[in-house]
Order: sequence, then C-alpha cells, then structure tokens
Amino acid sequence: MTTRKTTKKTAKKTTNKTAKKTSKKAPTRKKTAPKRIQIDDELVDKIVVQLVSRSASERTIRSTLSTVPRTTLDAHLAEARTRLARAVQLDRDAEVGIAIEQLQTIILAASQTGKLTEMIQARKELSKLQGLYPSGVAAGPAPSSSEQLTTIEQIEAHLRPLGIAPADYPIEGVARVAADTIRRLQVDRGAG
Repeated sequence: MTTRKTTKKTAKKTTNKTAKKTSKKAPTRKKTAPKRIQIDDELVDKIVVQLVSRSASERTIRSTLSTVPRTTLDAHLAEARTRLARAVQLDRDAEVGIAIEQLQTIILAASQTGKLTEMIQARKELSKLQGLYPSGVAAGPAPSSSEQLTTIEQIEAHLRPLGIAPADYPIEGVARVAADTIRRLQVDRGAG
C-alpha cells in the first residue's frame, strides 16, 4: 500500500509541475517602433513632377527609382501625394476667394447702378458658392404651421408687386433684397 501512496503522490507532483510549466507565459519581445524614414525633399520633388505629368504611373516611378528601398519609396510616394493634395486644396481655396471677390464687386456695381436683377443673380451665385443653401434647396425649411404660412404669404403679397426680384426667386431672397434696398436708402438719406 505504501507503494500506491507514493505513486499517487509522485503522479500528483508530476501533474502539478507540468501544469505550472504550461501556465507560464512565453517571454514577450519588446515592441520597437518602426524606423522613421527621413524624407528627402529632392526625391519627393522628383516624384511630384512625375505624378503631375501623369505620364508616369506608380509602376514607372518605382522602376525609375529602383535603387531606393521599397519602404523609403513608399514613404516618399505618400509624402508626394500629400503635398499634391495640399496644393490642390490651396489652389481651390484661392479660386473660391477670387470668385467671391468678383461676385461682391458685381453686387456692388449692380446696386449702385440700380440693376436689381443683376444684383440678385450675383447674390444668388455668391450664396451658392459660400454653401448657404443646404443640398440644393434655395431657402430655409418650409413653414411648419398654417400661421407661419399665412404670414409668409402676406409678406410675399406685399413684396412681389414691387418687382425687385425675378418671379421665380424665393421669397426669402426677395425679403433680403428689400431689406438691403431699405438699408441703402436709409444710408443715402443719412438716417444710418
């Protein structure tokens, strides 16, 4: 019997030892940050020129710069694309700014010469350019109650006969033009 007991004890010890061994975690390796690639501006400029010319595909760029390691070339291609996107956005912003200035000049000239239709069209274009009309809608939300609708109809009945805007112009725009005209007249009279 003593043999059995020692065998059971030995078996338990062996099982405990293997359990301890399997529960140990594998040694973890320290994670190292990827090497930061130094960007060479001359190389980026070469890539930008090739991308802008559109004559060179990415495959062509990679083959012409085959001496550059792949990871370095990938980083430089990404940087070139980023610089191009930034340049396009800056160019677009400049063009929008120029268009806004031109429309404001047209509005001013039209209001000084009394060409209200021309002024309204320019204001409409300026509002579109500035994104003031949500998703192609020419004005704000539709009235939600019959009282609001009646009020708007009354305002429209007073303003439309004045002929200060085209017949298809939204009432909000007609009201805006009327308010601007009144302000201008007050300034002209010195009522400011």
